[in-house]
Amino acid sequence: TGDSSNLAFLLQPRAIIITTKLAATLDADVGDSIAMIAAGRRVVFDVVGIITPDETASALGGSFAMLDIASAQEMFGRVGKLDRIDLLVPEREAPAIAEYLTTLAPAGVVVQAPSRRNEQTLRMLDAFSLNLTALAFIALFVSMFIIYNTMLTSTLRRRRELGILRAVGATRGTIVALFLGEATVIGLLGAAVGIPLGVLFARFALDQVVRTVSALYILTVAENITVDTWTLVLGGAIGLVTSILSALPPALEASHVHPRETFSVQSFESGVTRRYRKFVIASVVILLTAWLAAVQGLAMNNPLLGMAGAGLVLIGFALLTPIFLRGFDRFLSRPLKRLTGVAGELANAYLMQSLGRASTAIAALMTAIAMLVGISTMVGSFRATVELWMRQTVTADLYLTISSNRLSASTIVPMPREILDYLDTLSQASHVDAMRRIKTSYAGRTITVSGARLTMPDGDASLTFHEGTFDDVLKALDTGAIAISEAFAIRFDKHTGDTIVLATSTGQRALSIAGVYYDYTTDAGAVIMRNATFARVYDDSTMSNAAVYLRDASQLENVRAAIERRFASR
Repeated sequence: TGDSSNLAFLLQPRAIIITTKLAATLDADVGDSIAMIAAGRRVVFDVVGIITPDETASALGGSFAMLDIASAQEMFGRVGKLDRIDLLVPEREAPAIAEYLTTLAPAGVVVQAPSRRNEQTLRMLDAFSLNLTALAFIALFVSMFIIYNTMLTSTLRRRRELGILRAVGATRGTIVALFLGEATVIGLLGAAVGIPLGVLFARFALDQVVRTVSALYILTVAENITVDTWTLVLGGAIGLVTSILSALPPALEASHVHPRETFSVQSFESGVTRRYRKFVIASVVILLTAWLAAVQGLAMNNPLLGMAGAGLVLIGFALLTPIFLRGFDRFLSRPLKRLTGVAGELANAYLMQSLGRASTAIAALMTAIAMLVGISTMVGSFRATVELWMRQTVTADLYLTISSNRLSASTIVPMPREILDYLDTLSQASHVDAMRRIKTSYAGRTITVSGARLTMPDGDASLTFHEGTFDDVLKALDTGAIAISEAFAIRFDKHTGDTIVLATSTGQRALSIAGVYYDYTTDAGAVIMRNATFARVYDDSTMSNAAVYLRDASQLENVRAAIERRFASR
């Protein structure tokens, strides 16, 4: 609608074209004016056209706006500067053209194929998906024990029917088919109920996952889930195969028993006792394989090997469950008898007589508890570490940043100088710290580089160091050195005393590492330096964040209100 069918709007100052979705959100029409925050200041645009989202305009969930590049440079305080230039070239000539452009590009400009840039995002999403998939397979692993135990119990309850069937000529294959058919029905019912529940749970989980990805990695908008037919088929197939595989051992066990033995429950349980040595040997082999997988996973930085090792550990210890129960009987049966009397002795005797079923049930419970304890310990430890880090580093009374910086971790807008000047003149403030952050590329990965004042009241440390001390590192930073985050050190194998080379707007700069600090704001890796060093290296003296320390904490709300009144639109 409007003038969106031609390029006349390019000649109009502050003209903007928006999508139908954005127009509905803002309740705007052609000819209306809309206010936005650009480069930390309020800017009014005139809507000259509304377009229906196509593949391009569907970016950001359809909340898309377009304006003339000259107007954008002026509005966003980027006169004479561009963020990116996209070129369409023949695919065969792309490498040669990229190499040629690299020789022409000024310092700090990166020439790369879109596929290279997309690889980083896909790699991140794959890692995120891998973690969720691992949790799903642990739940599937527990369900295998449950199905196995169910089918084993079924064989015991039907021992008379099995004896009759074998006596009248039923083959082993018939017995196996009987139980596998039952397992197939269980698998089909589980898939029929599980798939709709999975889709329902996905709707609830979508918003939380999108928020996490947007906050830590890249701005993501996903309002509706996409139900892929292949995913549904694969999920149902996995459930069905899992059910059949879980039922196969008890089915084979039942088919190999002589008709006379099917009338004795003990004949089913005695097989477990006879296979002690095999269980131990298999467990040792599996645990050694798990150890090798874990070691190779660390050496090759391959999470799949690590997860495979964790799964093998669960299987290995599950096979040792009968051994643990025998040990329990040998060493604890007498104390249990003294504590509980005849009831405890009978319970222990029944447990030993039902070793096969009990081992399976205990293994399933063991796996579930191990997952619960493992995840709870990991989350609890991480929470405790982050809380300690926050108490030591996030100590300011007020933190300020440009509102648009909260939309995504991928775009960092500098703060207008007038805001910092105002903060420095606050009589209620004992100290004001400030930082400039940018995103840049290092070794093909996106990292965060920050320049900060790093001066704290009363000599307090604003960073907690893994390598080095705050005072020693601070002295080194005064001479132009840098500090790197723990994530950066691990990802790029860098430590105190090493040197890294950063591509900046002033050329390639070699910087010495003075320390490694803890940082939980990003897992991509971060570099921090003095703001004076940052200004010299990147020719940028602006700031994007500020922290205010008050003399009297009771003045917090008054100071906050004063700042909001003056810069509410920023």
